[in-house]
Amino acid sequence: MLKILKKKKNFLKIEKWFDVNKNIEKLKSETIDDFEECSKYLEKEISRSIESQMISDVKIGSFLSGGID
Repeated sequence: MLKILKKKKNFLKIEKWFDVNKNIEKLKSETIDDFEECSKYLEKEISRSIESQMISDVKIGSFLSGGID
C-alpha cells in the first residue's frame, strides 16, 4: 500500500493513496486470454493515455525566430 502526506488546514495527514493488492485482484478478474483482443485493448489504452496527456490547460503559442533579435 502506498501512502501520501497531505496538508489539511494547519496539520498534516497520512492517507492511503494506492493499494497494489486491490488492483492486482481487479486485474486478475479482467484477464484477456486472446492475443488479438489483448493487443487491441492495449492499443486503445495507450491511445487514451496519450490523448489525456495532450490536453493543455493554457492556450498554445509559439515564437519563431530567424536567429537575429
